[in-house]
Amino acid sequence: MVANFRIMGIVNATPDSFFSGSRVAEVAEAVALAERHIREGADVIDIGGQSTRPGAEPIDAAVELERVRPVVEAVAALKANADFEISIDTFYGAVAAAALDAGADRINDVSAGRRDPELLEVVIAHQAPYILMHAHDPWSAATPGNYQDVTAEVADFFARTIDRHPELSASDLWLDPGLGFGKTTAENFQLLAELQHIAEIGPPVLVGLSRKRLIHQTLGCAPEDDRALIGTTALHAVALQNGAHILRVHDVAQAVDCARLHTELAHMKVSP
Repeated sequence: MVANFRIMGIVNATPDSFFSGSRVAEVAEAVALAERHIREGADVIDIGGQSTRPGAEPIDAAVELERVRPVVEAVAALKANADFEISIDTFYGAVAAAALDAGADRINDVSAGRRDPELLEVVIAHQAPYILMHAHDPWSAATPGNYQDVTAEVADFFARTIDRHPELSASDLWLDPGLGFGKTTAENFQLLAELQHIAEIGPPVLVGLSRKRLIHQTLGCAPEDDRALIGTTALHAVALQNGAHILRVHDVAQAVDCARLHTELAHMKVSP
């Protein structure tokens, strides 16, 4: 952990996630990637078995669980020698419950409990730390939200969801505004510029923009290009400045450096 910030390293047990560097086909690959993330300073390892990129074909809970459970078990074994948390990136209640049993600590849900009502039941029953993400349409990352004011509408969504499920506030809740999920590039940049309005709700704010379309399409490069990494780091600095507490990333070392520099700058005493 860098001061009050956390860095979450991504491990995708998928063949089709948008960034090739996050994909693992075997358990041993997943462990090696997790070990690298931890060595570079990750506080959380986020393990997912289903791509949520626009246009991805959905898989059912049984297939997802087959992908992620052995990965969670193997990565959890690393806790014997390292201090980190595992989050399971899923919107299925059955997958979340099995992953918690296998050693996961936190549930990262892109659907806010709207894809599978059992997921919130699992969160509440296990008192599991939970990441509540905003998406206009929990069935499609590509469906546009047609927002009048994206920041105000995302903030209102969080407030209403927490009011409906007050138990979540007792479960170590993080808020993710869902950059890239049904939002235009302009809307993503507005959310980043106005992120403090999300932070003012109370729970820590997670930002997941690593190598996403708002960066590589704006810069005219591929997600794998160094330019996408540089753009990611630049926007991470903006996110931290505007109230983010957790960065979900493909490139842990660069995110840790960004958070360290932000912390040093915040501690500077400027003479009158």
